Amino acid sequence: MEKIWKVTETLIKVIDEEENAERKIRLIGVVKELKSIHQSCMDELVEVIE
Repeated sequence: MEKIWKVTETLIKVIDEEENAERKIRLIGVVKELKSIHQSCMDELVEVIE
């Protein structure tokens, strides 16, 4: 899960530097998907712990 978060942080930095609007929009979509995956993993981890 930590790797997912690091990739997400890196992509956010890339988005900030990206000038191509279309590419920026696609990267934002990827970040949203990664955040969703990360949240799902965290939710499952909480269920396992409980």
